[in-house]
Amino acid sequence: MTRVLLSSLLVLALAGCASAPPAPAGPALPLWAGLAPGQYPVGFISSTLPSAPHPLQVSVWYPSGTDGSPLRNRDYLLLNLTENGEHPTKEDADKSLDDAEAFLTKNGISASSAEALFNAPMYAHAGAHVAAGKFPLVFVVQGNAQSASGQAVLSEFLASHGYVVATIPSITRMTGAMKTEADIMPKAVAEMDDIDRAIKSLAQWADVDEKIPVTLIAHSFGARGALLYAMHHPPVNAIVSLEGGIGMSVGQKLMVDSKSLDLTAAMPPVLHFYELNDDSGVPDFRLLKSLKTPDLQLVRMNSMHHVHFSGDGFASVMLPEMAVATKAGPDLKHEVQSVAKQTLAYIAKWVAHRKKS
Repeated sequence: MTRVLLSSLLVLALAGCASAPPAPAGPALPLWAGLAPGQYPVGFISSTLPSAPHPLQVSVWYPSGTDGSPLRNRDYLLLNLTENGEHPTKEDADKSLDDAEAFLTKNGISASSAEALFNAPMYAHAGAHVAAGKFPLVFVVQGNAQSASGQAVLSEFLASHGYVVATIPSITRMTGAMKTEADIMPKAVAEMDDIDRAIKSLAQWADVDEKIPVTLIAHSFGARGALLYAMHHPPVNAIVSLEGGIGMSVGQKLMVDSKSLDLTAAMPPVLHFYELNDDSGVPDFRLLKSLKTPDLQLVRMNSMHHVHFSGDGFASVMLPEMAVATKAGPDLKHEVQSVAKQTLAYIAKWVAHRKKS
């Protein structure tokens, strides 16, 4: 089945065997931290919405057949170069990976480990045909300055269990970095609008189960835009916060004082993961506890730091050098797996609840 996505240009074109089966989990997928995929192979496609206020790259993982071109981690990393709908040259791609390697080696990761990370095989296949059936939509809101690569493993994992998973780059990649705390709410509101644009663009996907509201998964700063979206665009099935800013002291008063925040709104169930290892991310659950939600779960992780709630957590399991550099605790692998499994279970629980109601 050929899909015309978002009336825009497909920006990921990869060479590979058209009939290659999806890679198995375990040692063949070292970046998956030992997670087992679900019953579905996974396809991947990425395109850019060219409309105002800025181009918006929408990347989608979906249950698929066994065709398509196999992906490596470097393919997700290089998506950063196409966020504005442009076609990077080979020189651009080489420089991007060289810069990424230089950053890693500067922080204690060997060049050989960096290469292994970039070349790690992924589960998804680019352009694979769509599996038959209807699947609930999950939307991933990235952390500050992150893009599709930031949650690629988690997105593949969820898609393999029967979800269409979409994401966009962080608003700060599109409109510039935050300079002061005063930028928090304007950026969050702008990100809410980007989430809305992307979700509306996915309405044409025939395999999305329109009877089930979207589930939002949000990391770090992205949780602020996700919370605003749920407040102003109901219904939403659930929110999973991967140590999102909605559960931190930083910027919380600005959110509560903002006219964009509506604490009278009916909210979906919320699962919030957090840790106590980073001084810069002090938990504050007052906002979360003031939400009108039927369920609020607060789950502490003891071996994880803030960075580990992104793809860097999986990378730190794969590379012992990176685990040292990021100050990971002894149970990092178990906790990275646990976050992914609990996220899957929480989504499935509330999807099942929706189907019954």
